Amino acid sequence: MNGFQLAKVKGDLAELMNNPQSLLLEALHTVGYQGGLAKPLVVPESSLSLITADSLAQFVQVCVSLICFKDVQYCMLPQFIRKSDVCVSAIF
Repeated sequence: MNGFQLAKVKGDLAELMNNPQSLLLEALHTVGYQGGLAKPLVVPESSLSLITADSLAQFVQVCVSLICFKDVQYCMLPQFIRKSDVCVSAIF
């Protein structure tokens, strides 16, 4: 992350942490789950330096792999095919 992006994220985090509803949701999530689900909903400021382009790309790949492929096609293809009702599954 560049300096501008980091400053924006830190500002967003500060705003979120000043919101009582966000704090309550974070606290309930922390005590309500164990194991991998017990991770914070909001990234701790101390972890911001660990976010890289590669780690974000890997995160997106994992998320996309968990989504039904037809849903991914539906979300992504309008960027490429918008003019006709061509059978999308024939393309893939």
